[in-house]
Amino acid sequence: LASTVVKWLLADKEGGGENVDSKFGLDTTGLWKPAETIIGGNELGRKVMEEARHSAIQFAQSHGRKPSLAVITVGTLKRYTHASRRVQLYSNHSQSWFTKTDTGRANGFDVTEIQLDAETTTTDKLLSEIYKIRDKVDGIQIMWPFPPHIDSARVFNAVPVEKDVDGIHYIGQTELGKEDAYPPVTPAAAMELMKEYGVNPRGKHAVVVGRSPIVGSPVAYMLRREGAAVSVVHRDVEDDILKE
Repeated sequence: LASTVVKWLLADKEGGGENVDSKFGLDTTGLWKPAETIIGGNELGRKVMEEARHSAIQFAQSHGRKPSLAVITVGTLKRYTHASRRVQLYSNHSQSWFTKTDTGRANGFDVTEIQLDAETTTTDKLLSEIYKIRDKVDGIQIMWPFPPHIDSARVFNAVPVEKDVDGIHYIGQTELGKEDAYPPVTPAAAMELMKEYGVNPRGKHAVVVGRSPIVGSPVAYMLRREGAAVSVVHRDVEDDILKE
């Protein structure tokens, strides 16, 4: 089997290999494979990252310094529990949101990560950290969700609109006519993937799972702006309604 695989891998360089079974004689019946309806974003992600890197280079040439980002996190986020392993499996340290400092360094950005303790950090202390850093950086990202005792409205309002790289103010600013407001990254990525694969939501019924202020609500808003009829389902929706 090993020699057959080697022949197949070298086929493009050495010619031939067209008679090698692409399954190498293995029985693939019942093997799992991704559904054909799943949209892959790796290639588009690499393209966007390359565009960001070139943008950072141009910024540095114009301003004599790298563009800068502050990332503030309160406590340990559940989605980061297995961050290092997920980087190993799905990405690398120069292109992962789990390694923001390394990713920034590899692509021409200065990233400062501020980690605050969930138990001792009050709303006022978090606001103080934002006030200290916001005039020193070009962008601010406040990692969501917060511990329940944090006043999210006060925190979000402390982030200047022009430095709101996470799109906290996106819906409000867009409703006021500011079409170039920064969108939340995950919803923007979803819409860009749809565009890349020619998926037009106009006139279709879209179901959005979740209503968070930086993912569910903004993606529902974006889909409506593109002409879709949108239903939002979340933890408070009863099973009977979901079945309908």
